[in-house]
Amino acid sequence: MPKDENTFSPVLSIPSSTNYWLIRADGGKYYNDFVQHGFIALAHNLVTIEKINALIKGNNSSNIDFRAVYLQSYPKDPRQVSGLRGNQIKNFTQVMSKGDVVLVPSKNSDFFALGVITSDAFDESLEVIQKRKNKYDPTANHSPVCTYLKRRTVLWIKEISKSDLPKGLLWALSAHEALFHITSSDDIYPIDKLFSPLFKKDNVLHLVIGTRQPDDLTMYQWNLLTSLSKETDLNPQDIKLDIQKNSPVTITFLVESYDSVKQIFDVLRPIMDPVIATSGVFETVRIVWRLLAGKRGKELGLVEWCQEVYTRHLNNTELKDKIHSTREKGSLSPEQKELKKIGMHPKSSGTLIEHETDSKKTDLDKLSNKKP
Repeated sequence: MPKDENTFSPVLSIPSSTNYWLIRADGGKYYNDFVQHGFIALAHNLVTIEKINALIKGNNSSNIDFRAVYLQSYPKDPRQVSGLRGNQIKNFTQVMSKGDVVLVPSKNSDFFALGVITSDAFDESLEVIQKRKNKYDPTANHSPVCTYLKRRTVLWIKEISKSDLPKGLLWALSAHEALFHITSSDDIYPIDKLFSPLFKKDNVLHLVIGTRQPDDLTMYQWNLLTSLSKETDLNPQDIKLDIQKNSPVTITFLVESYDSVKQIFDVLRPIMDPVIATSGVFETVRIVWRLLAGKRGKELGLVEWCQEVYTRHLNNTELKDKIHSTREKGSLSPEQKELKKIGMHPKSSGTLIEHETDSKKTDLDKLSNKKP
């Protein structure tokens, strides 16, 4: 483990300025290539970053007409298509930035890679692409090599299933846009929760608790849950609850201080189930548990937090089967037993991504902001 393992646990702090994107990999064709080699890319190779930068420099302004730029390279395309694709190129090259969140759907959108952009836009070398194409062997289950030139490096952190995708994004999948800017807070908030069961945004701490409750909570269960605030010295008006009613039910506690989070956790811990920790949830849940158990926390931005979690994951050669979150002291009260039936536990979706074709050293090198 890293030397600082015993000194702090990273707390995810998501900047309010973060943008969120869904980008396709040609119907999932290049999904594995994106994930294994740490990048995203956009088609229409005749419009290069080099050409765009030259126009910006010549005009002494970044306010250029991207539809016109696209039409100069693809004059036979309809104006409606040129406008859509010109706007996609503008978003990819000018609006996207380091630290933005990106989702990429696999073939049939069964899975999604979740990551953070770590570079400015650049043109990949044709020589590099050709060398990789020469090594491509379809009989060895290699991923098809992406031939798109316009790229950004990405630190992938998780692969999530379609069932964990915010429901509001399902319509975006049916629209088949190559690049989609996610702007609705109803979609952004569930994406934030995919990173960690505990995160901070807009000076508010979010503790995400999953349940095995298949349906809405009953009034009795709701009353029991809200009555837990009496077991702390917190003002109930300082605790907000966000209930996600899809199956299973997810409960998010919103508070303003780490002390408040710890008090809530101490009350919930006796009624929580042990967390089954696969390679997907182990690191994020373990970090949250360490923090709530009293370890000193250190706020990190999205990129830094992902680097920290991923580095620890690479160095963790043996994953434990379970994290025992429950430390019951004495018998549970009837109310606690009733709440325990809900099956509460920290909510952490997805599987941490490991690059199967790269060495550990190469993986760690990719954590830098340099191009691969």
